[in-house]
Amino acid sequence: MNTYKINWLVILLITFNCFCSSSTMNLSLKKKTINYKQFKEVYQKNAKFEHLGKFVKIVELETSDNSLIGKIHSIIMNQNGDFLVTDSSSSKKVFLFSKDGKFIRSYGRLGNGGPGEYYNILGAHFFEDESVVLITPLKIMKFNKKGKLVKEVRKHFLSNYQIVWENKLFLHVTAYRNDQVNRSSLAVYDSNLNRLDGIGKYDERYMKFKYIAKNPISKSNGKIIYFNYYDPIYHIADLKSKEISLLQLPNDNESKKNFWEKKRYTRNDTRLYSEIFHRLTFLYGFGNRIISFSLCEEKNIYNNLLIDLKNKTVDVFPYNLSLM
Repeated sequence: MNTYKINWLVILLITFNCFCSSSTMNLSLKKKTINYKQFKEVYQKNAKFEHLGKFVKIVELETSDNSLIGKIHSIIMNQNGDFLVTDSSSSKKVFLFSKDGKFIRSYGRLGNGGPGEYYNILGAHFFEDESVVLITPLKIMKFNKKGKLVKEVRKHFLSNYQIVWENKLFLHVTAYRNDQVNRSSLAVYDSNLNRLDGIGKYDERYMKFKYIAKNPISKSNGKIIYFNYYDPIYHIADLKSKEISLLQLPNDNESKKNFWEKKRYTRNDTRLYSEIFHRLTFLYGFGNRIISFSLCEEKNIYNNLLIDLKNKTVDVFPYNLSLM
């Protein structure tokens, strides 16, 4: 969608039929393994994955010179029903709309890194007090509910995706500086942007080979769920019991471990990786369920998955490549 003036824009909100509407955390949580063989797979060849949901509400957003949206990157809704909309087009703006679609304000501005300035936006979220946190490649900024910048902190790592849960910010880390120690998969901040202990062990393969999947982190039923990009393994972190459960999909990635012995990688390696490795590409959690996409081009695996952790079932919705 281009950034010319838009006469109107609608947001389609979808809920799934099965949707169920501070202390520091230890870096090394106790690990346990969930045996995927205990799960019953059901292939839904005649059912359409998109039919799991239904339209709930259509909201027409107010458009003016101050609230033109070129391309929506993300939409976050707070407890009042207000929308935080991130624009990934050239404007790189973050807009706040009321539940009725009325434009309220925007946050931050494009610039060279001064207070409240950024050159790109990775995400925006609400804290419980309706303050807003903006995540950029170089820093994290917090604005109060009236839109005033109250604090910003520098990031000393790279991240692309994040969530806010229980008034804390969790960022999925893709790269650290070479001199940094105590690397974790998830960097954690409280609502005042104080750094807390991280979660999970960082996958060092990120430092030598970058392959970034979409949306590798979510929250579900009191747990943080994430995956590392190079293996089809779900990490389910229960912060109350201090446990991380690992659920691994059947795969033969181990037989391709020679791929990781190279000192340098080329574009051909990126293409080879995408063809031969079994991997995950997105993740959404709700209730005791996980929605994700599993693929391996070499084995012709392209499956939407609906995983029920409580009942140990997996509904498999094969993706129709003819629609691509």
